[in-house]
Amino acid sequence: MIGKETTPMPYYPEDAVTTLITKVSFITEIQGNTMQKIISISAALSVILLSNPALAKISKSESYNQVADQMCSSFYVGADLAKSNLKFKNGYGANIFAKNPTEGSLFLGTKFTEHFGVEAGYTEQFKKKRTATIGAGDNLPGQPQQTAGQFLITTSDIKGHHPYIGISINQTFTNNDAYSVAALIGVSISKIIAEFKVTTSDFGALTPAEVINNTSSFSKTKAVPMIKLSAARSFNKSVSAHIFGVWKNLSKIKMQAKQFQTVNIRLKDGYSLGLGLTFSPF
Repeated sequence: MIGKETTPMPYYPEDAVTTLITKVSFITEIQGNTMQKIISISAALSVILLSNPALAKISKSESYNQVADQMCSSFYVGADLAKSNLKFKNGYGANIFAKNPTEGSLFLGTKFTEHFGVEAGYTEQFKKKRTATIGAGDNLPGQPQQTAGQFLITTSDIKGHHPYIGISINQTFTNNDAYSVAALIGVSISKIIAEFKVTTSDFGALTPAEVINNTSSFSKTKAVPMIKLSAARSFNKSVSAHIFGVWKNLSKIKMQAKQFQTVNIRLKDGYSLGLGLTFSPF
């Protein structure tokens, strides 16, 4: 009716969470049970938290501006440092590459409500090198096993780039929010770059030209599911420290050498543990 004030449609945080979960599930084209389990976990956590009357949530009368204020006031940035457990499958690089590279991360995020938000970041897996001896009974990917008296010496390096985005679920335990836990369920666009070369055999050191001919290089980018769990201690309203663990479904990544079609390497799922700091400017 003309002249009659109308009440704006209410904004429900549940709708934002549901939309984000749906979008994340369509970011990747990953098949199988892994992604299904992650989506199920996201949905289950959402239902549990949103259906609990003891947890605070935005009332139906709150406007978009109030939600925007919540997001602005809860904005944060942070940095992490971690040690990763990066392993390859037997016969596909396990005996060649370093297993525990160091990772560094930068991230930012915000909350839609007291318990739900979104976070995006970038993790750099720093290059790590290894020299390995492939002896009798062992083999390089795509090559036959070494027999008695035979051996090869290889040098290798590996690094990774992992930008990510995900939904964060948070819970505090004290009145002053000094202690809290969080879970991030998301997607990492992981790029792994690796290389190994044979430098010496049981016949002696290889020439530079022979080393080039015995070099295998790999590079692969793939969207993979990830989960990050953390526990934090706040020192004041702006600064907090946290310990965390991350799982990435890196076993989805299979790489073929640029130089040889028969040389393939395959990762296992990746894990990392580390410490970090978070700063909230507002």
